[in-house]
Amino acid sequence: MRIALGATLSWEDLGGEMIAELRRVVLGLQEGQYAGPDAHALGWIDGEEVQLALSRRARETWDKLRPHPDLVQTLGSYLRNSGNLSRTADELRAHRHTVRKRLTTIEELIEVDLADPVVAAELLIVAVALRRAD
Repeated sequence: MRIALGATLSWEDLGGEMIAELRRVVLGLQEGQYAGPDAHALGWIDGEEVQLALSRRARETWDKLRPHPDLVQTLGSYLRNSGNLSRTADELRAHRHTVRKRLTTIEELIEVDLADPVVAAELLIVAVALRRAD
């Protein structure tokens, strides 16, 4: 097993709480999987009540986009790029106007305002939960 935490720590510097969290993450992995930075930061996401709320929100948002793979890809890229239209367009290899039109379509389909940072954060957390569930 190999664990990378960032800055080098000696075993003596690891507290019981950190070891317990690392153990929880490692034991939750299947063979061949790895845990990235979001595994620790979003540990609360695995709670049963949180999962129910996220599933409900996924049905109201991401599930409506599933028939449109280009919109799913656009929204994911837009959220990962912190709402930066130029970086999103570059990542998708699409014109900024095309991305802007897709984002407008997304807002209409799922009835949200992507300019609202709380909405964007919520959609990003739902996307992370969906990815973790796959």
